Amino acid sequence: MKRPVIALLALILLLSCSSLAAGAPEDPVTILFTHDTHSHFLPSPEAGGGQSGGYTRLYTLLERQRAAAPGPVITLDGGDFSMGTLFQTVYTTEAAELRMLGAMGYDVTTFGNHEYDF
Repeated sequence: MKRPVIALLALILLLSCSSLAAGAPEDPVTILFTHDTHSHFLPSPEAGGGQSGGYTRLYTLLERQRAAAPGPVITLDGGDFSMGTLFQTVYTTEAAELRMLGAMGYDVTTFGNHEYDF
């Protein structure tokens, strides 16, 4: 679990140093981070009548943040993207969660403890 975090930090440091050395514009790198989505493809009802979650809502938020970012954007997920709804039943054969993360433009993901449940 420590290796992906160390690799990600090393990548961020390398990108920061290389852009400074190349005289790149001073636009900041925006990091969009999610974790613990637990196969929640569909929104869930909340108390009071609202809804939360859902991959389409997440995708909309990610796209808004990417469009508003002044510089490059790195999108990453910290794991636990599986296990939590019935969609998890196709995880071992279809990897629907990973396919959706890829379709939503994620650059990096790592395994959380629930990915090891299988």
